[in-house]
Amino acid sequence: MYLDTCIIAKLYLPEADSAAIQQRVQAGGTLVCSELAIPEFTSVLARKRREGALTEAECTRVWQLFTGTVRESGLSLLPVSKAELDAAAALIHACRDTTPLRTLDAIHLATCQRFRAYPLFTTDRTMRQAAEHVGIPTQGDAR
Repeated sequence: MYLDTCIIAKLYLPEADSAAIQQRVQAGGTLVCSELAIPEFTSVLARKRREGALTEAECTRVWQLFTGTVRESGLSLLPVSKAELDAAAALIHACRDTTPLRTLDAIHLATCQRFRAYPLFTTDRTMRQAAEHVGIPTQGDAR
């Protein structure tokens, strides 16, 4: 199962649907994501810190939990190469008339597709729409 960074955030930060997400992930088998999760999740934590939702100590603790999961192979991070970047550009092109696919989401989709790490688990409606448009199996409720 390929986890979008929004799903990773819900696993480590309490949100309304975190418990349901946790259950689905536990039943999902092998978990993977792109190496993009590193800067994206860092950005989520930085935003939560700026907004006052997390203290510096809480950010550090959550980051350590995330990196521990990666280190212990609970979540495998797939590499991003020029092949994924080229594929992402092709996906943006393929979706241009129907879906405003963002750059980082396109890289996630390209990585998911290249490694056949199905299904893609996301709650991002635009990302799901793009994935379905190009035939990538998805899971998760769109928001």
